Amino acid sequence: MENITYYGRGPWENYQNRRAAARLGIYHQTVTEQFHPYVRPQENGTKTDVRWWRLTNDAGRGIEIAPLLSKEGSGVGLPLSMSALHYTIDQLDDGIDKDQRILPCSHSATLPEADCTNLCIDLIQQGQACIDSWAARPLDRYMVHAQDMEYSFRITPIIKPEEKDMAGYVMVYHKDADHSLHMALSRDGYSWKALNNDRPIVNGDSIAQQRGIRDPHIYRSPDGTFYIAATDLHVFGKRDGKRDTEWERDGAKYGWGNNRGLVLMKSNDLIHWTHTVFRLDEAFPERFGELGCAWAPETIYDPEEGKLMVYFTIRATGKGKTKLYYAYANDEFTKLVTEPQLLFEYPDERIQVLDADIIPMPDGRYCMTYCAQENPGGIKMAISDHINRGYQYQPQQIDAEKGSCEAPTMYKLIGQDKWILMYDIFSIRPHNFGFMETTDFKTFRSLGHFGDGRTQRANFSEQKHGAVTAITEEEALRLEDFWK
Repeated sequence: MENITYYGRGPWENYQNRRAAARLGIYHQTVTEQFHPYVRPQENGTKTDVRWWRLTNDAGRGIEIAPLLSKEGSGVGLPLSMSALHYTIDQLDDGIDKDQRILPCSHSATLPEADCTNLCIDLIQQGQACIDSWAARPLDRYMVHAQDMEYSFRITPIIKPEEKDMAGYVMVYHKDADHSLHMALSRDGYSWKALNNDRPIVNGDSIAQQRGIRDPHIYRSPDGTFYIAATDLHVFGKRDGKRDTEWERDGAKYGWGNNRGLVLMKSNDLIHWTHTVFRLDEAFPERFGELGCAWAPETIYDPEEGKLMVYFTIRATGKGKTKLYYAYANDEFTKLVTEPQLLFEYPDERIQVLDADIIPMPDGRYCMTYCAQENPGGIKMAISDHINRGYQYQPQQIDAEKGSCEAPTMYKLIGQDKWILMYDIFSIRPHNFGFMETTDFKTFRSLGHFGDGRTQRANFSEQKHGAVTAITEEEALRLEDFWK
């Protein structure tokens, strides 16, 4: 196994007394890259403060190592010290005397790789010496003295997820009351129950510059990693004491909801999330330095590019119309690495479009649903052979509402040739979600709204802008246990 993804200190090797410059983060590396060719073969490549570590082959299969949760369930266990090398300990260390003559090879440059990956899972490793010479001992606080020590960790197989492995669904949404991330679970795709009794899973004021998020979207990538993208925007910031003005910038110049950032989140277990705010105006100042807004980001894997594509709504100027754009993200999911490009051009330039959602179709094409703000505003769809271009306009609205709606998202029912279209109806009070069902992406049958048809919600109401992805039974039970 050659591929490493871990959450710990990096990117270079680090030890308990040599780690101040190694930042805590998620790193994607290879086993081959771990080896540092010191003149004499020796211990190297260790990473400290590891929260989780994934070792996989090119097919995405392998193992994940993580400290066990504390017995009280109050958080993660003690961070680990880990390394993975294509060399055995015997090849690198010839014992206390350091007689290089008995090593298979006395110089790193000519040391042959072993026919295995040597994985070390430690609680702690004694600090490095080299204060005044390589013979000096580490300071006492970095020594590991003889004593009883105990630690525990979990090794979980990583199997590339397939539809047959799925047993339920997780929905993400926000609420106007708190502008935070909420989650709900379903086993059948129709009946839902909020996690954490509909209290936030992640507080918006802890992850966003505007101290609130909207429009969260969740995506499960082909390798099983979960991604959430959300709008960095609090529309009631002044009311809730988050800022002194109605909007972050002058509303007369930049328009309604004039944010500039996206919140990007990543997780391997749906519980522990990394997060970062990405500012489009700062990353692409020549084209988007004066953008009016950036809303409703979603994520999907582009097999042609081999990258994660993030697509979203942009009002390029304060007085312009919103349009749909796309860009590509880095592996760490902390920034966009390409300048946003137009994803779709609506035939009537007087109409603004927003809130795109893309889903693969069984014939290999892609279906994009989106909101066209006509009269009333509603859900339309477009089809393409390519994920990032070539979408063909279709004039009919596919929702079942008399009033306006937005924020469409589609998800496939597990083991069935059925897809659910879910959207946010903001023209009714209280606002609600509407649901449609299709088997062919041509005809859509109304399932009604939450609570008045087949779709039901057990312990929540007035949710906004939802998205759904499939999960395994193990993942569902883990979420239920963590948030009970």
